[in-house]
Amino acid sequence: MEYVANYEIKTECSVIADDLVLRIKHPKGLYRARIQNIPRPVYTTPFLLSLHLHFDAPTLDKAQDIADSFLADCLNMLAFTTGSGFRHHRIRQIVDATPGITGMRSLLMWGDSIEYENPQPFLREDTARDIERLLEFDILPAIRRALRWYRLGINATVPDDQFLNFWFALELVAEFQKSTEKVSDRCPQCRSPLYCESCKTHPVHRPYAKQAIRALLKAVDKECDDATIERLDKTRNSLMHGSTLKEIEDSLPQPHEQIVDILGRLLWKALIHQFPREMFDGRLAMGYPSTYIHRTLHGI
Repeated sequence: MEYVANYEIKTECSVIADDLVLRIKHPKGLYRARIQNIPRPVYTTPFLLSLHLHFDAPTLDKAQDIADSFLADCLNMLAFTTGSGFRHHRIRQIVDATPGITGMRSLLMWGDSIEYENPQPFLREDTARDIERLLEFDILPAIRRALRWYRLGINATVPDDQFLNFWFALELVAEFQKSTEKVSDRCPQCRSPLYCESCKTHPVHRPYAKQAIRALLKAVDKECDDATIERLDKTRNSLMHGSTLKEIEDSLPQPHEQIVDILGRLLWKALIHQFPREMFDGRLAMGYPSTYIHRTLHGI
């Protein structure tokens, strides 16, 4: 069945004329895209492109996932060929466009979401005083960089990006404070130190990044078990090799985005441990969210 999805795209560049329509046809016939400016009367609203996507899907229920995949393909190539930013703003409709239908057509129509809710009131005079106290400690460059990646992870709107940003921060902290004491590699099955038959000894070396991260997580959270560390490491490897959280969700906690919260909270504890312990005597008001995931409610 043929469908048409109507997207709005935030962008850093526009079509050179409002009446010009760009058409992209996938060489294998997977989809056709139609791109045009959405003229705006004032500059206080974001500039948007209209992107209509024509594609085939077995049912209306499965059409959104298929359309989102094709949309990502279009946005990737637009960014690649222009060097400009293109971000999904919202979807308006997915309409059954199968030829020959004479009666009513099925469609999904998204209502406007409540995009800008009032934030949670948290900042107070104590917050400013707590920041001043933390700044009394001379934060080393590696930890400053880790704090930056933590901030970028909180700000990111895609769970995959949040996980990787948190991981970069965790790796910085682990590498910074890893022990100089040499360790041996371990058998992946029984976890015993590996033995070299030729040298008749257990080879040792400075901890690798993975070993340093394991030691850090065990130190900052006594309840962080080997299974959690292994799941985090496998998620990191999958994302770094091109998979998405959605693609590996069968091996993750449900919902699969929960792995982002697990990593975010462990990282927060690791960052806390980089400051002198005496600073945390019960007077500092520190907070972290119940979830790092950004969710938006859309009516359909």
